[in-house]
Amino acid sequence: MNLLKLKRIFYLVYVFNVLKVYSTGLQTCEDCTSNPCDVNTYCFDGTNIKSINNGIPGSVKFGKGASSGSIFFNDDSKLLKTDNDGSIGSIYTCSSSGCSYVDDTSKTYFNSIASGISCIINDNNNCKKGEANESYYDNYSKRVINCSASKCLPSSVTGYYIDYGTDPSKMNYLITCINNSCTTELHSGTEVEFYLDGLDKTSQPIIYFDGKFSKIPGNVSGVYLDSETKSGSNLIVCESTTKCVSLSYNEGIFLNAANLLDKTKSSEQLIVCSSTGCIGKEISSTDTNNHANYFVDGLTKKLIQCSGTTDVSCEIVMNNISNKYYLDYATPSSSCSMGSSFCSANVIYCNNSSRCVSSLITSESYFIDGDSAENLIICNTFDSKFLCTTVPASNLNNYYINSGSNGEYPLIYCGDSTTTSCAEKKASTSGYYIPDIGTFITSSPYNLDFNGHLISCSSTDHCEIIYDAFNEGYYINAGVDNTNKPLIYLDNGSNLISEQYPNDKDSYYVDSSSSISNSFTHLIYCSTLNNCTSFDPEDGYFLNSGSFDGETNVIISCDKTGCKFDSNVQLCTVEEEKILKPGNYCYRKKEGSDTDINFVIKEFAINSEDISDDNKNITYTTSFPVYHYIPVSPNNFPGINKFMSTLFEVKSNSITRVNSNGIYIINNKNEKVDSINYNGLTLYICSSYTQLCTPYQSCKRETYLYDETSGKGYYCFGTNLSVISEAGYYIDYSYVDRNGKTPSIIKCQSTGNCERFTPKTNTYFINSGFDNYSKALIHCENGSCTTQEATPGYYVAEFNQSGVINCVTRISCKLSPLRYNYYINSGSDKSIYPIIYCIKGVKCNSKRAYSGYYLVHENNDLIINCKSSNSCLLEKASAGYYYNAANHDVVAADVETVIKCYSSSYTDKIICNSERKNEGFYLWKNNNNVLIDCMGSRCKTIVVDTGVFHSASNVKKSNLVSSKGRDEYNEDDENLLVNHKERFDYDDDLDNINKKDENINEEVKNIHEKYNELNMEESNNLNDLPENELNERTNSESEKEVQLSSRTNTEDIVSTIIICNKGICNELTVEELKTIPICSYIDDLCYVDNSGTNAQTDRINVVASGEFCTDNSRSTLYFALETIVEYNDVISGVLSTSKIPSKNCIKVSSQYSNNFFTIGNNIYRVDQGLIKQITDVGYYFINISKNELIHGNDIKEYNKSDVLLYKCDGNSCRIMDKPESNTYYSDVSKRIIKYSVEEDKYFYLNARENICTFFENTCTPKYDISENDFCLTAEGNLVVAGEKIKSRETGKCYMSSVINENVLAYSSNSVLYLLNSNAAIQLTTTGYYFAENNKYYSAEYRTFNDTRAGVTLYGCFNNACKVYEPQPNIYYFDMLTNYLIQKKDKVWISPNNVGYIYASVNPNEECIFSYIISSSRELLLAKTNKNGWYYTIDKKMYKCNNNNGGCTEIDDTAYVLTVDYVLYYCVVDSEGEETECFRKTCNIGEIYYIENQYYKCVSGSYYEPIRSKTCEYDEVVIINFPLIYSEFFPTSVYKTINNIAKNNKYLPTEKKRRSDLEVIQGVFTNCTYNSLGEYTEYDQICMANYVKMNEDNEPDICSIKLLGYTYCTVEEGDNPNKCDPSSASLQKYLSSWHIVAFIISLIIYFIMH
Repeated sequence: MNLLKLKRIFYLVYVFNVLKVYSTGLQTCEDCTSNPCDVNTYCFDGTNIKSINNGIPGSVKFGKGASSGSIFFNDDSKLLKTDNDGSIGSIYTCSSSGCSYVDDTSKTYFNSIASGISCIINDNNNCKKGEANESYYDNYSKRVINCSASKCLPSSVTGYYIDYGTDPSKMNYLITCINNSCTTELHSGTEVEFYLDGLDKTSQPIIYFDGKFSKIPGNVSGVYLDSETKSGSNLIVCESTTKCVSLSYNEGIFLNAANLLDKTKSSEQLIVCSSTGCIGKEISSTDTNNHANYFVDGLTKKLIQCSGTTDVSCEIVMNNISNKYYLDYATPSSSCSMGSSFCSANVIYCNNSSRCVSSLITSESYFIDGDSAENLIICNTFDSKFLCTTVPASNLNNYYINSGSNGEYPLIYCGDSTTTSCAEKKASTSGYYIPDIGTFITSSPYNLDFNGHLISCSSTDHCEIIYDAFNEGYYINAGVDNTNKPLIYLDNGSNLISEQYPNDKDSYYVDSSSSISNSFTHLIYCSTLNNCTSFDPEDGYFLNSGSFDGETNVIISCDKTGCKFDSNVQLCTVEEEKILKPGNYCYRKKEGSDTDINFVIKEFAINSEDISDDNKNITYTTSFPVYHYIPVSPNNFPGINKFMSTLFEVKSNSITRVNSNGIYIINNKNEKVDSINYNGLTLYICSSYTQLCTPYQSCKRETYLYDETSGKGYYCFGTNLSVISEAGYYIDYSYVDRNGKTPSIIKCQSTGNCERFTPKTNTYFINSGFDNYSKALIHCENGSCTTQEATPGYYVAEFNQSGVINCVTRISCKLSPLRYNYYINSGSDKSIYPIIYCIKGVKCNSKRAYSGYYLVHENNDLIINCKSSNSCLLEKASAGYYYNAANHDVVAADVETVIKCYSSSYTDKIICNSERKNEGFYLWKNNNNVLIDCMGSRCKTIVVDTGVFHSASNVKKSNLVSSKGRDEYNEDDENLLVNHKERFDYDDDLDNINKKDENINEEVKNIHEKYNELNMEESNNLNDLPENELNERTNSESEKEVQLSSRTNTEDIVSTIIICNKGICNELTVEELKTIPICSYIDDLCYVDNSGTNAQTDRINVVASGEFCTDNSRSTLYFALETIVEYNDVISGVLSTSKIPSKNCIKVSSQYSNNFFTIGNNIYRVDQGLIKQITDVGYYFINISKNELIHGNDIKEYNKSDVLLYKCDGNSCRIMDKPESNTYYSDVSKRIIKYSVEEDKYFYLNARENICTFFENTCTPKYDISENDFCLTAEGNLVVAGEKIKSRETGKCYMSSVINENVLAYSSNSVLYLLNSNAAIQLTTTGYYFAENNKYYSAEYRTFNDTRAGVTLYGCFNNACKVYEPQPNIYYFDMLTNYLIQKKDKVWISPNNVGYIYASVNPNEECIFSYIISSSRELLLAKTNKNGWYYTIDKKMYKCNNNNGGCTEIDDTAYVLTVDYVLYYCVVDSEGEETECFRKTCNIGEIYYIENQYYKCVSGSYYEPIRSKTCEYDEVVIINFPLIYSEFFPTSVYKTINNIAKNNKYLPTEKKRRSDLEVIQGVFTNCTYNSLGEYTEYDQICMANYVKMNEDNEPDICSIKLLGYTYCTVEEGDNPNKCDPSSASLQKYLSSWHIVAFIISLIIYFIMH
């Protein structure tokens, strides 16, 4: 019973769980097996989903080994791809382990097999469209589904997304993706939260939660607390309403954007960040009742103002706050005791750009309050506490030091008790200012005491209060402008300071500020009651107006040591008689009279009587000065310590020695006059150098003189002196310095009124003097002014303040009306300062140039090309961009410019302007490998070879391919490249604008017509520059040109690209841009995006590794690390989740600037805006897995398995195999790396590199070179030392300057290296190596005899090498060049023919080699292995014996048969002459018997040995027996010859040619060849002329011609014994010796003949 119950329970569980799935989900595969199911349906087998084929389950479609994802089915078990396929019947999630039924459809799932976007996700059991710009959480893949208008894509990119699928009515779920995994989470409460939206980063980038989630645009004024970081350390910062980022801050104050968004939900106006995090800060109305609160915005560095009496609001101050100061309310002082006043430790300063900074103030400082000029910010020590606070200006007096001065206003003036504000004041260096000595600031709580102190200004931009003790007396009041009282009097007794008027006009006082050691260096002179100045007096006497009683300290005596009160005033009346000398003075001619001071001009005596008015010994004046030229003895006048005669000036209150540079014309009344009538006049020329005045009765002819006191200029012509009547510049000959130079010029008006100037700079003037017909210029430099001829060109004019002088010929010059910025300098300093730079066209200076171009003037076509700092040329520009060398003078990088030249649409002429740089690269000129790099902080020129660069210019989308060349632009093109400031009102109606266009067009045409006219006027000008009228009008009218073109629709422009290939660069046109693929990018994964491609022919499906693609705007580059393909697994814009490829690209940015990417043999560098292929010369060790260049001090990095060595030669790179011998590299990091073959490792050669200099095959190392052979130049070139060299000494060295050119470097350690610029390979191949002794390159054949330095022969046996002296008659084989070369009689020769040569291929081997030409036309050298004789191509005979391994030259005269079967006769001279060998010829086809061997003569007179194949038994042959080998004759032959000699009385020899051998011939047959003994035998038929008796007993003779016997007859003249039988006995016996002797005599005969 219990068992039955259990069965029933199990059955129920099975039905309600297992079968329920099957009944509410797909049909089961088991059912379809028993009962056929509909086609195009699917079934579930419990693990996988199968398709129904022919009614039964087919293959697995989803699950194990098949597609994965979330699969939607309708009620009919069919795939649910669109909303037209029905409602959701079931959802399955499938993976590699199988499929599972989804029973909770309240959760969101992403339909992996959807077609289109109508059925992307489920809404419970309904199929739902993916809404544009919304995100959903896929509960299967744990990813976020982001939808656009056309597609939905799964993603796990880190970020936050509003979950529109989970409880969309409440919108309170947030999707969070971190580390490729996403979750969705419920948020509750009403506290505001902010997140960066991971989906919509372009329109509403911020997710806002205030009980529900929504999206909002960014706020650029404030920041948001980023809710992502619970600690509050991050803020969301928005660059614009559509571009925001999250940044970490550990300090700063910010406007709270949440408060700006909704004050009711966020009452905190500010956010304050510190090291502990960021929190909100609320400013209450009590904080702002008395004074607005100020803070520095941590985001923009602008000023935040918080104000309001009830409702406090904080905002960025938009008013002009340049150079203003504010108390910083972020740094309150804890020790403030100023009542209701706020105290701070910091003061805020805002610069010209309204950027502000808060600074801690630690020293006495004063600022005008930026909040109100009615307050002064005072920072000082109050009751021993240093702090800053504000004080009302109405309580302040006099002057304060302006601590906020930028140099122009170093003082603050707060006036008196009636003044309500303080103002900045400029400073005067003449005098002192009285500080605030009022009762308010000196009382509690301030207690600042400035009594007894003055403010002094050492320059116009620097003042300070002097706390040192001041001397009692008078001072110049620098603040006279405010009170009109020019004097300050300091009373030490009462310690009071007061402003005073002088006692009288034309009065003198001692300047108390110049007191030094009881004397004074300066006096004060008051010309009026309101004007006093301090001056350095000349030697003399002065009446002291500061004397209080008129008796003491009344006379001031001054000389070069200073001024003192005359303690013993010399009165004119004395009790005892006294003699006064010329140069003395006396005071008061009459006792009790006025304050007259009298000058003694002749010696006389004084006593108690008054001096008569008609006394001629003294002089006195009450009105105009009088002058006396008198002799003065030493010590009789201040400053005169030797006898002299000079001119003295006598005034009513002073007597001084004339000490000036110029002339004085004195009449007979001792008055100075301007008259030039010489009657009764004396001309004095005075010099400050000699301190003397010299009288002249006439002037030096053709000189110009100047009178300082009258300001008149004079011209001396002959003996006549006339006032200068022509305006202009003249050299001042009345001022000559100690070196005899004339340092000054006179500038005169036509009235004769002149000024003297002493130029301190190098400058030029137009010469108005008498010699201007030949010398057009006055040149002043280094304290000397001279007239000189001009060179046509431009010169700095008139103290650098009048533009330039233009000289068109050497004598024709004028001030140029041009107001250009730059000129070519023709002045004397042009070698150092080749250009003239002018500010506003007037203030000009010569200056050093920088490499690049200078724009002569805006809207011009002239540019100055400076190839170096001292070499510049004027050029006419062509269309394109130029690097603006003027950027070197710009401090701020953001105001740098480039020069852009384009063709004007009005005149077709080139117009150039400087325009502010854009970020990117500019093409200098098309097809040029120089780019202007403005991607970084400063623009610079770069030379490129191969690469892709983001162009700084843009192109117009609507532009088609132009018929113009690449280097042509027009004015429309220009406006695509820069956004110009609009210059007309867009509110004008269209008709008015069109009318403006017409007027401007006509006016511009008129301007350019004028341009042509003006150019004709200056056609003789060196630089052919147009005049100023053109310049000024062109400026204004070019602006009008810009007005018209600035209406270009900026939406119609797009970024472009510059592509450089092998040094040729082109900027892509719109049409060319179409050939560049567009890629989608996410997390370093790229796909080719052809969604915007219309034509099939324009589709690009693949981007190969090493190539690039861009984003849709063409502004971002992507570099392909692997192949990028078009995403083919796309169904109506929906990416399948089953394919997630690995990373294949990077987004080009500065993030990768230090990386080296390698694709095959190619190396690439990526930086902001560029992809550059690296081919720069050098060796690169690159870790290809990390994409890093190896450098530094860790040798382990070099030996890692992922490190490859690349060699780049400037054109290309290649991966280097490991060398076969020890090799040394100088890599691009300038370290010497040794590769050891034995250890298969890299090592550092030195712990520290031995840097050396290299020059003309010598080097000077920093350290000793002994154990190792190397040092390194500063450029990184590898140097091999040819000898051991001490530190700082010089020795022989080797270096190559080219990486692809090797030199042979022989070190002091007897190692021979093959050395290029950066690598040295140790030569270990046995052989010889030739090097020319100039650069030590492997010697080329033509250099052997052409070089004066000679050639060195290195011989190596394995790795042991040394220098060898070439031996004569030996050819040496060069292992590098394969040259065979021999040195003979000091001349190097090479084989001129093929054949045998005596050569040495290595130091251990000399032998005969065969030198032949192969079938492939290669010259081959093969060692011979046969013993015998060899005749070489240099006509030498050698005998070689391989047994003893040597070859020796023939040493005795002999016949020689060589191994190649040529017979020579060699004559060896006993007296040392060259051995001669003569070749012996033979008769082709005949047999020769030579030294027991038979040879057949073949073509070329070669003696071919008879072997079996040439030995024919039945053949009848002629055999020749050379007489020279008679001792080897066969016995039968010898006997036959002997019989002929005995019986026929002569030898039958044969020799047809002189080169033939003398032979005895015979006819033979029956050739037999013994292969074992390798010898041949013949049967003799007969020998030549052998006679025998025939059957008829008649003589037959052997005929060689007939190959046998024939009838013998004796003709007339024949040998009478001819037909005698050769075998008959002779009556007289001839011995063998006689026969041999006879043969020898015949041989000698034929040799001699």
